[in-house]
Amino acid sequence: MLPSGRLSGYCKPCWCLIQKAWLVGSPDRIQHARERHRRWELMHPEKKREYDRRYYRRHHKEILVRASGRRPSPEKQLEYTRRYRMTHRDLTRSFVRNRRARLRGAVGCHSGQDIQRLLWFQSGLCQYCGQRLERYTVDHLVPLIHGGSNWPSNLCLACLSCNSRKGSKTAVEFFSLLDA
Repeated sequence: MLPSGRLSGYCKPCWCLIQKAWLVGSPDRIQHARERHRRWELMHPEKKREYDRRYYRRHHKEILVRASGRRPSPEKQLEYTRRYRMTHRDLTRSFVRNRRARLRGAVGCHSGQDIQRLLWFQSGLCQYCGQRLERYTVDHLVPLIHGGSNWPSNLCLACLSCNSRKGSKTAVEFFSLLDA
């Protein structure tokens, strides 16, 4: 210690600059300083807590501004999610269908583009009754419960009434029921 009571011959701002310049000189020095700081925090938890409290009291406005920029309010997040789901409807629906199929142990997955291809391939008509599809449901020709896959080759588009009547029957069983 110097006669003036200081630990070094520099004022605090100058000493901080010297230390930073020394740390930047080597990545090992930075790692060593971080480890030393962590050890100090573990050995002095009450001092660390008090320091954090003082820091927060002095800088709480800046902390709140930074935090508000990172995390939107729940209302804003909900609105963003709703808008995203409305604009990416096929993607969202295929994600939900794939997840449900995975939970049931089915293999395979499909995308929104696969569903659009099916709609084009079926000419916008229901697979079972042949009516124009205003709103469609995605149906598994061999249901997942009977070991069917979730690949696009096992999918078709049907109107809500046909899909509800079909239930867990295979497409062949349902066609035979329609013919009878």
